[in-house]
Amino acid sequence: MAESIQRTSGVPGAYKLDRGNAPTQVGMYIGEVRQVVDNTRSGRVKVWIEDFAGPDKTNPDLWRTVAPVSPFYGATNPPVDQETGEGGYVLNKQSYGMWFTPPDIGTTLVCFFASGDSNYGYYLGAVIDPGVTHMLPAIGATRNYKLDNNAQAPYFQGAPQLPVVELNVNNKTLDENPRFFDSKKPVHSVVSAVLLQQGLIKDPVRGPIGSNAQRESPSAAYGISTPGRPIYLGGMSDQDVKQRLEAGAVQPQDATVIARRGGHSFVMDDGDLAGADQLVRIRTSKGHQITMSDSGDCFYIIHANGQTWMEFGSQGTVDVYSTNSINLRSGGDINLHADRNISMNAKGSVNIRGEKSVAIEAELAQINASKAMLLYSDSYVGIKSDGTLSLKASKSGTFNGGSQMSLSAGCIALNSGDAPDVPKPSNIVKQSLPDVKFETNIGWVVQQGALQTIVTRAPTHEPYPYHGRGISATTSLQTAEPTAEVSPQVTAKYVEIQDTEFTPIDAEQYETQEPAETNVGSIEPEQVTGMLAQAKTEFGQNTDVISDEGVGEYKLTPAQLEEAGYLKPGTVEFYLSDGTATNTEVLLSPAVWTGKSGVTDVSALLNDKKLQTTVQTDLYQSSLQALRSIGVVTGNENPAQLAGLVQSGSRYGANTVQSWIQGTLGNTPLVQSINKLARGAQYAVEFSNQKVSDAVKGFSTVQPGSTVTVSRGSVDDAVRAIIGNDKVTTPDYSGVSVNNIEGSATALLEAQLFQITQEISSTQSAIATLDTTIAETGQRQAAVALSQRRADLYQILEDLRAQQADIRNQLFI
Repeated sequence: MAESIQRTSGVPGAYKLDRGNAPTQVGMYIGEVRQVVDNTRSGRVKVWIEDFAGPDKTNPDLWRTVAPVSPFYGATNPPVDQETGEGGYVLNKQSYGMWFTPPDIGTTLVCFFASGDSNYGYYLGAVIDPGVTHMLPAIGATRNYKLDNNAQAPYFQGAPQLPVVELNVNNKTLDENPRFFDSKKPVHSVVSAVLLQQGLIKDPVRGPIGSNAQRESPSAAYGISTPGRPIYLGGMSDQDVKQRLEAGAVQPQDATVIARRGGHSFVMDDGDLAGADQLVRIRTSKGHQITMSDSGDCFYIIHANGQTWMEFGSQGTVDVYSTNSINLRSGGDINLHADRNISMNAKGSVNIRGEKSVAIEAELAQINASKAMLLYSDSYVGIKSDGTLSLKASKSGTFNGGSQMSLSAGCIALNSGDAPDVPKPSNIVKQSLPDVKFETNIGWVVQQGALQTIVTRAPTHEPYPYHGRGISATTSLQTAEPTAEVSPQVTAKYVEIQDTEFTPIDAEQYETQEPAETNVGSIEPEQVTGMLAQAKTEFGQNTDVISDEGVGEYKLTPAQLEEAGYLKPGTVEFYLSDGTATNTEVLLSPAVWTGKSGVTDVSALLNDKKLQTTVQTDLYQSSLQALRSIGVVTGNENPAQLAGLVQSGSRYGANTVQSWIQGTLGNTPLVQSINKLARGAQYAVEFSNQKVSDAVKGFSTVQPGSTVTVSRGSVDDAVRAIIGNDKVTTPDYSGVSVNNIEGSATALLEAQLFQITQEISSTQSAIATLDTTIAETGQRQAAVALSQRRADLYQILEDLRAQQADIRNQLFI
């Protein structure tokens, strides 16, 4: 960076550099670090000071040794001197204080010599190179970045900002530019690669942050960063540098540090001028991170490999994600309490065991099995009802009392009347939640609806799409608002419209609907999803179609779009109140759009299916608020009944819905339309409550004690490609210590052996089940098909046994 400084041409002739015939160096001097290896290991460096050594900085005989001055160093002073042996805990000095890594060769230091004596040289600190501060204190990110290699382009596409290295000060066009801080800087490949594999590369709160000394002047970023592991000119790795240096197999120039992989950092940032990046963040060079963000409103912890993370969210959420297992153990009790619901979903089995007892208590206890239900006791099974006990089988029923059977009743009827009906338990409501997967040349991609579960919230690998959001449950720290009942008029209206004809949604339409993310009053997100699907079915228009009835698949009218903030206020009254213009003509004009969500003309809305759903959901919210403001509802009513009012209000307005309830609209086409909307929305909520997603396949058997539990091939390949330099040692995120490769390999083999043994047991059980089925099958054709399946299973069994024997041989060689 260009400096406007007058430099001296030497020491003035009248200045005396000796005192008592001894040379002295009085005052502060500027020195350049030439050697950092210190045989006392106390941080001393050798510097070249031009005032003493002249212009030749390559002559070691002219370098001066200077030691660091620590502001808070100290050491104890034991009272006993012990001149032999190793001493002891209370006999030896004990040091404490602050220690920092000596600066790299080429760094400029401020030096002085105590009492002018060259034998007592010290350095107070380093002179910051002007313009070389963008990496302080946290390898700051910028929007104006330059990719460092071609492999980065597909992975970083769409990243708003990336961590970068410093400006190319050798390019005088950049170096002398007054706005040098806005110039493009190369991406810091190692840090960016780590953020990519963590899934945080596009997250400006948890990933690349803009905390740096050049962000504004003065910058509010405050912190410390270590240099990080070196990158050597000779391309040595962490694994071989020590051995090669000790063996003398390295030329001096090969050990020259040309760059660094990025160090540990501790950042306290009061934010930029707009208030972004208000945070405290601790991050290791490998990528382990704790972030406490005020501007992002989160407390976040993540492992360097991205395979585990935890967040305390602003909505009162605690999200924990793990690719392997989440394990809790207590020497006493473990208590779980929810003021609302507890849901557990396992793609394998849910096992509960109590050595003494298991108790379940509820107003309604239901068990629903799709294939079989077994109830067994070694000694006694009792079933009692203080009211009615009904046992009913739709096909056949048997009862075997063994050695004795007793039937006792005031009246025993045989084939003289049907038993009371036994209702089928309700299916648990299924959810389709987002999941995340890694795609080559793209990175981590969110897949909407890919996770089939009964839980309402399930953290994913980053990027988790629901950061900063809670589930639909509302926790009140005050008195809870009671559940409300609809008015008698609303109840009567719903009775009146039960026979209204409408086109109901089916399972496919529900599954393909963009899922809602928030509740509308007491209507939960999965029920709102049903309302959206029903609205599309009712209006029956494609996403990219505009007509005089409205825009897109929800037929959004100008009035609705103005209500949602996408059309300028007064558009409907000014252009459409007198009937001289059509809806289509008005919507095709760019002048009426506000630019909300980037929509500056109707084509932006027509080409965005998800945005249309967002607009419709926003209309539900505003409809509920309007209905509440005129006293029609409180928002806590039965979801099915509330949905009909909200759906109708989102289309025709709250006042029209109130008139419909009061019966003052007569028998007009408008009334028929509201009847259909209200009845359809009521059905959609009821359908959502009974919605059962398709069964999904489970994971393979969980392995105990495994050390390599995640297949990272594509992610590791991406990290290597992004770093793109053979001299840079790629960080190892496998969780396998370089000092325990053999032990880890053994653990992996043991895990594979356990899995194969489990599969053998499962296959043997499947064969035994088939044998029973074949024996009971009367039809020859079916028996032949089952026998072929049995033969296939035996072949699988033999292959598994061969793998089992091979692994055992490897383990015990």
